[in-house]
Amino acid sequence: MNQRLKIFFQLGLLWMSFFTASRLLFMTYQWQLTNSLSISDMVVPNLLGLRMDAAMAGYWLLIPGI
Repeated sequence: MNQRLKIFFQLGLLWMSFFTASRLLFMTYQWQLTNSLSISDMVVPNLLGLRMDAAMAGYWLLIPGI
């Protein structure tokens, strides 16, 4: 049981890091537009995006959790 929870937690971290990396990669790809933003304009969408990332990770974790 502990091993399953550990793998489940690792999968959740994998999805959260994947979505965060995707968002940062997008901001890097759009560097000309991102460069004109202030620091807070770059940080706030990442923080607000964590909630959406957690929701999507939860949907993906339903499949192995069943």
